Amino acid sequence: MTTDTFQPWWKRQLRKHWKWLTFGLIVFVLGWCSGQGTSSGTSDPHAGHNHAPASQSSAAAPKKKTIWTCSMHPQIRLPKAGKCPICFMDLTPLQDDGGEKNPRKLAISEATKALAEIRTSKVMRRPVSMAVRMVGKVAYDETLVKTITAWVPGRLERMYVDYTGVRVRRGDHLVKIYSPDLLASQQELLQALKAWKQAQTGSRLTRQTARLGLEAARRKLSLLGLREWQIRNIEKRGAPLERINIYAPLGGIVIEKKAMEGMYVKTGTHLYTIADLSKVWLKFDAFERDLPWLHVGQSVTFQTLAMPGHSFTGKIVYIDPVLNSKTRTVSVRVNADNKDGLLKPEMFVKGSVMVSLNAKGRARPPEREGRYVCPMHPEVVSKRRSRCTICGMRLERIKAKKQGDDRDPLVIPATAPLLTGKRAVVYVEVPKSKKPTYEGREVTLGAQAGDYYVVRKGLTEGEEVVTHGAFRIDSELQLQARPSMMSLSSPEKKNDFGVDSSRPKLAHKRLKLLTPIYKSYFAVSQALTKDNPKATLQALRTLKRRIQALTVLKGNARERWARRRSPLFTAVSRNLRQTKIADLRRLFETLSHEVIELERTIGHAGMKAYYLTYCPMAFNNRGAYWLQDKKDVRNPYFGKSMLVCGSTKATYAGRDAEPVQPPKRFLRSLSRLYKPYFGLQHALFKDDLKTSWQELKRFQKALGQRRRGLLPFAMRRRWLLLRKTLQEGVTKAKKKKDIEVIRKGFYDISRGMLQLVFVFGHVEKTPVYETYCPMAFNNTGAAWLQPQDKQVRNSYFGAKMAFCGTVKRRFSSRLQSTSSTPQK
Repeated sequence: MTTDTFQPWWKRQLRKHWKWLTFGLIVFVLGWCSGQGTSSGTSDPHAGHNHAPASQSSAAAPKKKTIWTCSMHPQIRLPKAGKCPICFMDLTPLQDDGGEKNPRKLAISEATKALAEIRTSKVMRRPVSMAVRMVGKVAYDETLVKTITAWVPGRLERMYVDYTGVRVRRGDHLVKIYSPDLLASQQELLQALKAWKQAQTGSRLTRQTARLGLEAARRKLSLLGLREWQIRNIEKRGAPLERINIYAPLGGIVIEKKAMEGMYVKTGTHLYTIADLSKVWLKFDAFERDLPWLHVGQSVTFQTLAMPGHSFTGKIVYIDPVLNSKTRTVSVRVNADNKDGLLKPEMFVKGSVMVSLNAKGRARPPEREGRYVCPMHPEVVSKRRSRCTICGMRLERIKAKKQGDDRDPLVIPATAPLLTGKRAVVYVEVPKSKKPTYEGREVTLGAQAGDYYVVRKGLTEGEEVVTHGAFRIDSELQLQARPSMMSLSSPEKKNDFGVDSSRPKLAHKRLKLLTPIYKSYFAVSQALTKDNPKATLQALRTLKRRIQALTVLKGNARERWARRRSPLFTAVSRNLRQTKIADLRRLFETLSHEVIELERTIGHAGMKAYYLTYCPMAFNNRGAYWLQDKKDVRNPYFGKSMLVCGSTKATYAGRDAEPVQPPKRFLRSLSRLYKPYFGLQHALFKDDLKTSWQELKRFQKALGQRRRGLLPFAMRRRWLLLRKTLQEGVTKAKKKKDIEVIRKGFYDISRGMLQLVFVFGHVEKTPVYETYCPMAFNNTGAAWLQPQDKQVRNSYFGAKMAFCGTVKRRFSSRLQSTSSTPQK
């Protein structure tokens, strides 16, 4: 028995028929491959008629490159797979929806549109109105408030109206008074009456004289407050009245009682104040933002808490031309009828004005054109030319104002725009697209009128805007790393901190007033670098006091300082409310922006430079700027944790270091400084101590020569500052006759010479070059001037690193170039 007998059946069959099985497998594979090749062609009846060469077919449909992005940071878009440079997550391939030609377009399927519940609405013109709401109080109609005074001196025997709030009618008695003047006037009346009766038998002249005397006596009593019927009663009685009643000249509510019973009063003494409440005033407070919507003549609907569900109406008759600086409101007066007496003075009221808008999104004023109004009492309006019923002035015609386009405004539903505070974005449906396609568009909106926004710019009538599902579209764009609502290009995000070319000229003594403000700001920055909130707040208080002290910056920068002072003060005040170091750093960014703008638009005094520094990792990689008075980076946004994170983006030289055009004789005198300086530079390059010492002495001698008289008065200060810097460098270099000591002094001398050649220039025959070595003085870096060609000759290392460094700037001769600025 063989070993094959014990093997399984299938193994025996496989060994026996392996050739046929192999042949069948090959046939099956070939048939499957051919089926795959024809299956794609079966769906296209013209697939077999493609006569284009293979090269052309491949060129017509090039393979698209895969873009890789990060799901957490969609702004990252890389051509290869890998890790996100921000969060180090694995990158994922970016899905292409066919909208790469316009990155703000998104094409979706009909199923996706239904699932996202995207609904659109047409941009149309339609009548809309907005409600302007105000709050106020009921007040007396000042034109209907009268004061009753004593017409004659005397004693108040009785006061019939003895408390406030009494309603009186015209002609009601008010007080009973005993007055010697009235008593004497009555006797004069009786004497005149008696003389008139006796004169009836006399001549005509006598009768006329007696009649005039009687009329004068009656007139006198009438002026003292007596009524005609009282005067007739006295004449009938034939005897004077010791006590006489005083009657109300008008009706209303007694709102004030000044006199007491038994009191002796003089002529003009205040007795009562009476107000007619049949008409009242409503004094509303309108916010500053609502003023463009309010006009005289508009109807106002208002309600009170005392009468829920009941509405009153009135008309605006006066808008105060002066704004209340404390409340930021304007008083609006409304006249209303109060015949039923439901409105009580000092009641709180809530009012609203329905404003109809025109095509420009402005309020349509009430139709008063062609009518006549009183200039002093605007509530008096008449269809005909007449006189005011209150003051008698002649009414003036109301002129029609040009309204421009009086069509209905272009509006969109209030749910359509996505608002970010400074801008508004809508998604517009692209017409005639194969798939539902939506395009993001930034628009300018006007006022919100109920459920609609007025469109001022960005849309046209008839377009379809997304009213439901816009945020889903925006989120999808963000996931695909496309520009969305949050990443639209906006000029507000651009950081342009270049020096303003129109900076005004300002005297040094004026510009120096800003120095304490800059110093306090740098103290705030230094305290933040040390993670010290207490010192930060102390520096902020000092900065606040100095901003308050400098109220006016006289000179050409007066207006610019006035514009910068308020934002600076606001930024400091906000910082003072914080106690945590994280909050102080966040608000320090706002303060830095204002200080940078101050430097950009006005500048700072002196020759020293300030440095604009930037940290790209601040505030979750958003980045932030700040200003430093030293070039070494000291990060206030991270403090000790990342102290040197950042880089210098710009250098702001002091205003005293700005280039000027001095007289040629002064420029020629500077050649005595440049020659020994270049000799010193070359000797240090050669490590020649003896020559270096000699050239240093020559430079000191040339520096001591008087040049002040060769300059105009306005340039002398700059030369004196530069001369002081050069003298300090010479003193430092001559401390010891050692080449390393001379090199340390040469650094200060070079700093002054760089400023000298930048501000005043030179008249050398060949250009001079600013050269920089980043490794000098333990990698802190140092610069110098050299007169040779662009070949670097290092004065700080000598033979050790003779050619280490780079040429930064080239300065041409002032006699050969009219430009006062250095060439890169």
